[in-house]
Amino acid sequence: MQDLEAASEIMRHHARMVEPGGDFGYDWIESDAARLKSGFERALAFWTAKNVKHAMRLAQDAASDAAVLERAAKRKHYDGVVAGVGGVLAACEGCHSAYREQLPDGSFAIR
Repeated sequence: MQDLEAASEIMRHHARMVEPGGDFGYDWIESDAARLKSGFERALAFWTAKNVKHAMRLAQDAASDAAVLERAAKRKHYDGVVAGVGGVLAACEGCHSAYREQLPDGSFAIR
């Protein structure tokens, strides 16, 4: 899950560089989306092993959102990238609010 956090931070940074009508940064976003998709598939395996249906659905949806983002970046479709980044981040937030808690030292644990 820490890999997902790192990949999403990099994706946010790269997404700020993409501009409408340009072609700079799309390759980075495409790569970020592929890493995120792989990470969400690992998260799905984690939640499947625990048989937590809601979390499994969130991970499936997040992997789907990452695939949409990857396709948009491949096509250099600015609006699709913006929507895809938003979808991926929203998917992360849903799982975090349901299954993650912050510890006193500032780190996080899975509930």
